[in-house]
Amino acid sequence: MNDTAAGSAATTTNGEPLAPVSWLSDRQVLDRLRQAVQVLLDSLDTVLEDFEPEQPLDEVICGGGEFACQHSNLPEGFAQLVEAEAARLLVEHATQRRTTVFDAALPDHLARLGTLDIEDQQSLARATASAYRHGRTPDSSRREAALARSPQPAPAAPATSIAIPASAVFAAQYFMRRR
Repeated sequence: MNDTAAGSAATTTNGEPLAPVSWLSDRQVLDRLRQAVQVLLDSLDTVLEDFEPEQPLDEVICGGGEFACQHSNLPEGFAQLVEAEAARLLVEHATQRRTTVFDAALPDHLARLGTLDIEDQQSLARATASAYRHGRTPDSSRREAALARSPQPAPAAPATSIAIPASAVFAAQYFMRRR
């Protein structure tokens, strides 16, 4: 990937330009992409305060990818990928179901999340950012619960306690009623 195709040039921790390699096989780029998604999720709480309540959530997320890429030393060409992953994570956290960025229902889910009160959207953004930071996914919670009920000794998993905010519970119930 060259600089013109990916936006501004990114550099290594030593200040040298990143070599043009496949981002899927470059651990450094993948780590920066994850960092950029975390930056975007962390910033949503604050950004939501600046938008009108009627502003669609997807519009709030759009543009945040460029900010996140700049703060993660990534080419801005990755911005849409970062935005799509953040949107997927918000929906996944709200519904407690695994999804992909190509899920045809993703825009509808985002639209429903956008109808929540700003405080609930902010709470969901904070909870999603925290879950992402700690590597928690809907499947990891189910796996931990299944292992806890298993009569066989399970390998020790790192202890994580998750407090699901009331807004996330509300969002999950909202989505369940819509089905």
